[in-house]
Amino acid sequence: YTFGASTMLVHGRVGVHDVLRSVRSRTFGSSASVRSSKSGGLLWKLAHGSYDFETDMYSKLDGIPTPAYNAPLKASANVVKTSRLTNSLPIASVDLKGSKATIALIVKAGQRYTNSVSEAIPSILSALAFRGSEMQSKLSILRMLESHGISTKDAGCVVDRENLVYHVSSSRLNASWGDATVAMVESAIRPLIFRGLADPRAYDMALAELKATAKKLEAAHSKGPMLDDVLHSAAYGDSALGMPLNCDARKFMQSADMHLLSEYISMFFSAPRVMLVGVNVDHEELINVAKLTCLPDLLPTDQMQMEPEAWVGGQRRLDSASAAAAFGFDASSTSTLASKPESAAPLIVLEHLLNNGSGSVRINTRVKVETSLASALRSHPEISKLAGFTASAKLARYSDAAMFSVSAQAPDTSSLSAIEGVLSDMMASGEILGAGLPERIESAKKRASCNFLAERETGFAAAYSSGTHLIAGAPYVGLNDVLKSISSVTPAQVESVYQSLLSSPNPAAALLGRALVPVTYRERVKQLSSSSS
Repeated sequence: YTFGASTMLVHGRVGVHDVLRSVRSRTFGSSASVRSSKSGGLLWKLAHGSYDFETDMYSKLDGIPTPAYNAPLKASANVVKTSRLTNSLPIASVDLKGSKATIALIVKAGQRYTNSVSEAIPSILSALAFRGSEMQSKLSILRMLESHGISTKDAGCVVDRENLVYHVSSSRLNASWGDATVAMVESAIRPLIFRGLADPRAYDMALAELKATAKKLEAAHSKGPMLDDVLHSAAYGDSALGMPLNCDARKFMQSADMHLLSEYISMFFSAPRVMLVGVNVDHEELINVAKLTCLPDLLPTDQMQMEPEAWVGGQRRLDSASAAAAFGFDASSTSTLASKPESAAPLIVLEHLLNNGSGSVRINTRVKVETSLASALRSHPEISKLAGFTASAKLARYSDAAMFSVSAQAPDTSSLSAIEGVLSDMMASGEILGAGLPERIESAKKRASCNFLAERETGFAAAYSSGTHLIAGAPYVGLNDVLKSISSVTPAQVESVYQSLLSSPNPAAALLGRALVPVTYRERVKQLSSSSS
């Protein structure tokens, strides 16, 4: 099924049907047939985005036997095994019965723990992942990954607002994941740049990696400020969760200092702030591999004590080459990572309700599917003719905070006042929810369940979900419990939680456009840096 769908998406349905007919005739004989695309078959639905999980998951194709699924499809909380090293560093494993092993090193050292001096360090550490360590050169690590059939796409590091997430994926059928895990841990805790004290060439190689990353950051910032960063700054102030996720390229190279990096690692890379998570690996083998790394040498105590995040609210206006407006609401009372699934489920359904595709708009010769939120806003005369208009909703969940936001943007900077006015008015009146709410909520629940099922049954997503919950001190919630909570959400709950968002005190607003303030984004970053220092 996967081969047919992916081939159709790339080459078109004519070519794939020829391939399927050939496979069908060799496997089942000439009497077997594949349902025609005109009749709305499974492959047609997969290629055209109309696939429905509950209805089509077990659809039977003529002449093709229904496969027997021996492995459980849904991971429950009891499949997560946890233990600790001698320094209390936690280790967790999840067995999804898959053929691919994924190992993740999750460090509670993301952007919320930085300041104006260390703002770029998480991005620097991410750029140095698998690029050499004090014990191994970059070339030896890359050769090892290549010899085990691990591509560079399967090994890397993700920076979010709370954590650094190093990850590597490999086949579980051999010991390749063990060697890759050792290289991952060593390059994270003892990166190649630390060899610069004894080997100037290693320092130059590390700087070359960082300069390449700095160029990417420079290109990203040349497009203007990031709307999500500005909204978080308005919601939480200029510290902790208000720190920008996308650091400035100038600060990036200034922070590429061995002493700053060493101090940051020694401060945040302690046993209580680090977790090793394995998916589809034996738990005892994972512990043995962890003992081969420098993880047992980490300090057993947490030297950093952070106060709980506090919502600030307010409005931020910045100059930008495009128009954008976003409104954020405090949802920490119901939807933090530690919240029970039944309390967060209504907001999860609301997010999918606003993001579900319910309309289409023609862009040149292509037809683009719009979110329900964008379709509702486009019904207004001031928005209907805007080219490139997009809108979406997002639920951001953290260990001690949560924010639900709606945003809209368009390339035309002169449209900011229209976007801001229409978005705020239609939110206040509830028009963004649209008509036929009960039926659309059922569809949103189905889509949310399918997304959770698809995400939590893959290696990296399972490692990320379980690791971020456990390292935040929150219990890992089994997928069955999540799906049950989503399915029990009623339209009345969705409307109630929506009204509670609108009535919450001190909402946050981020507005981007031309001539809003007589200061550019870069000048604003410099002002914030000088005021913080």
